[in-house]
Amino acid sequence: MTDALPSGNASICTPTATDDCPQGAHDVSLAALLLAHQRDVTLLIDNDARINYASPSVRTLAGYAAEDVIGEEMLSFVHPDDTDLTAGGYLRFTNGHENDEPIQFRIRTADGYWLWCESRLSKMIDAPYEGFTVVNLREIEHLQRLRTHIRTGEFAVGIGSWRWGLNEAAPEWSDGLFALLGQERQPGPVDVDEAHSLWHPDDQTRLVALISEALENPHNFDTVARIRHKNGHYLIVRLYGYVEANSKGKPVALIGVVHDITSQRKAEEALRESERHYRLIVDQASDMIARFDAVGRCTFMSPGGCAILGRDPSDIIGQGPLRFVHPDDRDDIAKIYEHAQQGQDQPNVVYRAVHKDGHSVWLEASSRPIYDDEEQLREIIIIARDISERKATEDHLRAAREKAEAANRTKSRFLANMSHELRTPLNAVIGFSDIMCEEMFGELGSEKYKDYSRLIRESGHFLLDLITDILDMSKIEAGKYELYLEDIRLDAVADAALLLVHQRAKDKQLTISVDIDPELPVITADERAVKQILLNLLSNAIKFTPKNGAIALTAIQQEDMVQITVRDTGIGIAPDAVPRLARPFEQARSDAALAQAGTGLGLALVKSFVTLHGGELSIDSALGNGTAVTFTLPLNQPSSVAQTA
Repeated sequence: MTDALPSGNASICTPTATDDCPQGAHDVSLAALLLAHQRDVTLLIDNDARINYASPSVRTLAGYAAEDVIGEEMLSFVHPDDTDLTAGGYLRFTNGHENDEPIQFRIRTADGYWLWCESRLSKMIDAPYEGFTVVNLREIEHLQRLRTHIRTGEFAVGIGSWRWGLNEAAPEWSDGLFALLGQERQPGPVDVDEAHSLWHPDDQTRLVALISEALENPHNFDTVARIRHKNGHYLIVRLYGYVEANSKGKPVALIGVVHDITSQRKAEEALRESERHYRLIVDQASDMIARFDAVGRCTFMSPGGCAILGRDPSDIIGQGPLRFVHPDDRDDIAKIYEHAQQGQDQPNVVYRAVHKDGHSVWLEASSRPIYDDEEQLREIIIIARDISERKATEDHLRAAREKAEAANRTKSRFLANMSHELRTPLNAVIGFSDIMCEEMFGELGSEKYKDYSRLIRESGHFLLDLITDILDMSKIEAGKYELYLEDIRLDAVADAALLLVHQRAKDKQLTISVDIDPELPVITADERAVKQILLNLLSNAIKFTPKNGAIALTAIQQEDMVQITVRDTGIGIAPDAVPRLARPFEQARSDAALAQAGTGLGLALVKSFVTLHGGELSIDSALGNGTAVTFTLPLNQPSSVAQTA
């Protein structure tokens, strides 16, 4: 605020600039002189109505040193009969009411005398005193001295004034008023009609009434009006009117002081509009928006936050940030302040708040620290969203997933165990049926016995293949299938697979061609799995290819991969059925006329085996145009491929 003024012995420049006292020094000294001797007192009042600053003129006005009043409540200096009036005016102003009319009251001087003063209130909008109230005190018992101060100080403080004697035909303007309105100084009084026309038409009648009332019943007035600048625009000014009286108390003149508050009003309106805008957003937001000071006390809580916690603002304001946090989550909230004090980034925090009813509310909070000019933490703004429903959904999904995974593991274990239990008697059925078909111990007699034995053997082999597929799939789904990697030749594995399907292809009069690149190197893979892949693909091709059709098996090298394709001229697959074919127990056809014997595990196993090796599977097909199934296998298995899937 204002620095200490020069003492009586300090050197003060004279009004005339000289070589020893240049004009710039004269201006500074004049301003200091005015501040030191002005009758008005400026006080800075905090939110508890305590005086944080008093201008030096408090000694002149009331006989106190500035340090005597700092820290005291302002109302302690007010006359008891005027306390309610003064406190009421201060409360109305702090609640947003304009201070258009000054508050008049008596203050106690140092020698015990009660001095009548009037006060004007305004808000500080700049740090570090944002939100503080500025109180301007003016003595209203010494109008003659006040007149002198106005005339000599208007240039220093940027105001204008006029005086209109009751016996004079026109008012006299000060130099400051001419400058304020952008006009050149005119000697003598100003034309009354011209001066009246400068006021905004909507304000003229009101101003005439104020002046008339002030003269008829002598009193001062303070109002806001609009006056026209030379450039044509209107200035918003605060007009202070003072009735000058003679020694007998009879009015002799009217003194007016005009203060341009255009910029201030525009800034205040912009600030109010901004505050209304953000207040509307905050009031309508369902999220919690809270402000905490540097020591952790809550200074603001949005309606949304009160609703989330089920509490009134009075229960929250002034409390610390951990007051309504679940004990197990308080360390996470405390870290917000730790990071803010250290100037670190603020991570989002998920924690539980305690509702008034006692239950926990899950919140996801983001925070923003606010620092002052010295990089010291001033406050923290926390925005939190209620995610209780999301957390409940996540918990429900997690429990459902765990339950499904447990059921799937149980199913896989059941299938694996049952497959083992079924294979033992099935091997005996197949073995004995083979003996009877071969008539190893003599003729069976009737030819029907031989047909029945052959059907038993074929059914047994079909059932064994089915159980083997189920066993393999259950192992894969349970993560227990082991790959036994070794160097194999693809042509040898293909020959073994072709041998197993040769008779079925021959029965349907199908042609199978093989084109394997002779330069193809050995590959590192599980021989049984690769054989099963080829066997399943060839079996599917034979199933779905009509008589006299063709099947082709090709294999080529592509960089570090080998690409194998099984292509047929069969009935093809509908486009919408292709994506689901690699899922267990899915088949391309469901109609009885076209459905073939099978479980729908063939392609699912093929895809699983290919994936375990680090390869990829693709299907290219169209109804009536055959099917081509292509898969890739690495030439050399990388170390990242697990031996057990």
